[in-house]
Amino acid sequence: MRMDSDTRRASRATRRGFPGRVLCGLAVALSVVSLLVGCAGEPEAKTRAPAPSDLAWPPVADVVVHDSLSAEAGYSDKGWPMRDTTALRIGFVRPEHRHLAPGERPQTEEVRVDNGQALSWYLILGSGEPATLLVTTLLDYQQVPFTLDGEHGLLHEVRVDPTGDLEMPMRLEIDEPGAHDLLVVAFKEPYNRPMDADYRNRLFQRLVGRRAVLIVGGVEQPVHQPTPDLVGAPPPPDITFGLPVCFAAAADDAGAHPAKRFLWSIEGQPKEIAPFRLWVSNYDRETPIDGGLVLFQDFHQVPLRGREFLIVHLEPGHEAIIDGNLSLPGQPGVHEVQALLIIDPYRSIRRGEVSDLFVRGSNCLGIQVHH
Repeated sequence: MRMDSDTRRASRATRRGFPGRVLCGLAVALSVVSLLVGCAGEPEAKTRAPAPSDLAWPPVADVVVHDSLSAEAGYSDKGWPMRDTTALRIGFVRPEHRHLAPGERPQTEEVRVDNGQALSWYLILGSGEPATLLVTTLLDYQQVPFTLDGEHGLLHEVRVDPTGDLEMPMRLEIDEPGAHDLLVVAFKEPYNRPMDADYRNRLFQRLVGRRAVLIVGGVEQPVHQPTPDLVGAPPPPDITFGLPVCFAAAADDAGAHPAKRFLWSIEGQPKEIAPFRLWVSNYDRETPIDGGLVLFQDFHQVPLRGREFLIVHLEPGHEAIIDGNLSLPGQPGVHEVQALLIIDPYRSIRRGEVSDLFVRGSNCLGIQVHH
């Protein structure tokens, strides 16, 4: 396969693939991913130093640290019990329904908001073990700042304990009438992410996401009606499994399939261009999907093939292989990249038009930038 100019410029970058022995572990991980989803002025953004490590982790930018809770926030004793210590929970509840048990609360998958009125409800966060979460919001698949427990910012650091569901008031401004897609994502332990293959290979226990449709001003028409940017194809006959979304090394001269070239880390110099692939699959579904892809670098949205949001159409059993290039950060140290897969964007959840409500996360691709 011919390499483009960006790929040639990246020839000095060292790319490490997944060891072959972890392939079975990746497949097993898919069976447990369902455990993770279910359930005034603007302060100066703060940063939090990462956990002690042999590697240098630059601080994450644009973080508002919630060291304490306001009188409006707190833990609820009405949440579902967490049977798995590694599980995460995220959800929404209207203020007037907080007194109800979870099974009695009205749905929040599709919510109506008056024109000119901000979305104002409570964000629910839960964990089976003490954990630090970094929470961010995408409105119409663009990462946007929002207010959480009275503080405004792009990323919110929240500490959760397994004593119950943490409920925090959340506010989001929405200007345009129409049906909007909202996605709230919580990244687990953002400052304690080892740079080793065993950790980086995992496809679960790294994030949890919740989707909702916001109908503003009574206008049911989606604010966007995107068409797929790419269309998938059947896999080669020797590929007998698929993953929702996973990083793979860039194409080699032999044209090896991504299933044989998993990628868990990249090394290079500041601002160097490094090629990679995303392998997206509709292997285990019986219906076609439109898969929306969003790329995060150090928990900030970055373009994928020049687009903030890329949509891939996949028929049952089909896959898509997406070639991309990553501009390595300018600050030396360890960084990371993760992709999100959102199924059937801008479709009604309430009418059953969305075939998969889960937000799928790729493995966490470690980026080591040398001095």
